[in-house]
Amino acid sequence: MNDQNFNASFMSQFFVDGERAIEVRPDVREALQAYFSTHGDGYTGSQFENLIANSDPFSITDRDLIAITTLSVDVPARAALWILSDQGKREVSSLLQKIPIDTDIWDSKVNNIFSDDGPVMDLWRMLGQANWPISKTGGGLGGVTKRSKILAAKRPRLIPVLDRVVKGTLPETGNIWVAIQNVLMNDEWRTKLQKALQHENVPDSVSLLRKIDVVIWVNNEKRFRRKNSSSSTDLSS
Repeated sequence: MNDQNFNASFMSQFFVDGERAIEVRPDVREALQAYFSTHGDGYTGSQFENLIANSDPFSITDRDLIAITTLSVDVPARAALWILSDQGKREVSSLLQKIPIDTDIWDSKVNNIFSDDGPVMDLWRMLGQANWPISKTGGGLGGVTKRSKILAAKRPRLIPVLDRVVKGTLPETGNIWVAIQNVLMNDEWRTKLQKALQHENVPDSVSLLRKIDVVIWVNNEKRFRRKNSSSSTDLSS
């Protein structure tokens, strides 16, 4: 799938006219309204930002691990024990210190942030091998969904959440993080997305990346669940 097709599909999640980005889809506002509503049962994920607020940017804390459970995933006990151990804290921190904080994914200084030999992917692989009492001997934190959610908790403006709904909705591409980054480096598209994703229910602490994730997930989850009803249901965001 080439970049042009990915861009068109991505923008069509938010705009009736896709890349022209003139007319916002009505279900964009509806999705944000529903997800961040303070009435009714509510989505636990609407409290994700409250839990990660003021978290140490250079460590994964117990609060961060609780935060990702609001996005409907569980945290394997052995992975959590290793991450919170002295060794885990030391090794995770050494990589988090190399990943910029308070930096947006479209910032030119992080053009290559998702390179395979960079600290983001090194941390990605480390979390996949996180295991107590001996690392690299178990299943780690889990697959794409769980690891992307904990990385998004640490760098919410830089690293997008990837779950089965988002990945299953957008076209396959070499590196979906890079593909999203390329879309948002387009100043015109990014500005229009920022405007389209404004909503009075959404707290200021919620990043553009997170609002993008919410809209794609809310508007595609039921369809995706029906399509994949015979597979596991780690779908939530």
